[in-house]
Amino acid sequence: MTPLIVFLAALVVSALVFPAAIGRLARARMGQQIREEGPAAHHAKAGTPTAGGIVFLAVALVLYVVADRSLAGGFVLIALALGGALGFVDDLAAIRGGRNLGLKARYKIVIQLVTGALLGLLAIRWGLTSQLVPFDGRHALCPKCETERAFYRATTRPSYCCDMCGHHLHPTAGTIFHKSATPLTLW
Repeated sequence: MTPLIVFLAALVVSALVFPAAIGRLARARMGQQIREEGPAAHHAKAGTPTAGGIVFLAVALVLYVVADRSLAGGFVLIALALGGALGFVDDLAAIRGGRNLGLKARYKIVIQLVTGALLGLLAIRWGLTSQLVPFDGRHALCPKCETERAFYRATTRPSYCCDMCGHHLHPTAGTIFHKSATPLTLW
């Protein structure tokens, strides 16, 4: 599936599922607590359902299983799930405590640092050590030979060439900068 189709599917599924999920969270009394000494305008937010990120995690999981199933996609899903778990625990602590405090900031920072370190080790272990950026002058997916290749800057044209088949990629093609006489540095 193309990324655009997956994005549109995620958008439609979220728009359909999210209202029902918010209603269910409200009925489960998963509402935001507001401090009494806070501004009066904030009191209108009392009871606003929290923990809605569960819906986004569920949509991401379903679309990963249906459309992706790659190692890199699984890594992103694990990172998303760990961040979502921290958010859920924080929301749950705020609801159970009956006040809008949740976890203490120092605990959240320590948990995030440990999670980041573990994700870094997992990325190294799984060989996910490079991030491909289109038109970075090093790697991109060549549309002609359909492989991930190294690209080099063409000396005679404003383009990048695949090191395998020589196909030219033009970074400004299809953008407002295409065929512009104005240098990109002046835009």
